[in-house]
Amino acid sequence: MVIGASLFSIGKNALSKETVKNTLTGLLWGTGNVFMLLATSSVGLAIAFSMSQMGIVISTFGSIFLLGEKKTKKEMRYVTWGSIFVILGGIVLGIMK
Repeated sequence: MVIGASLFSIGKNALSKETVKNTLTGLLWGTGNVFMLLATSSVGLAIAFSMSQMGIVISTFGSIFLLGEKKTKKEMRYVTWGSIFVILGGIVLGIMK
């Protein structure tokens, strides 16, 4: 993917502030997937995959605060409640294992 992205960026400003932020986010996401694969052997695929999907909470708030997406108070309330439900679901999955 790095090679493909590098080929697409020929002739463009590949080191802009936004690109670096998105690259860091992608690297963190990839690191999380590596740890999910490592966890699969100890907790099973269903639990490991479900836990890895909790990364959506990080990416959602990361896009809002780091990338500067604008949200109304009502939208932020929905995002916060949705994130709380995702976290609670992960906790329940961890307990039920």
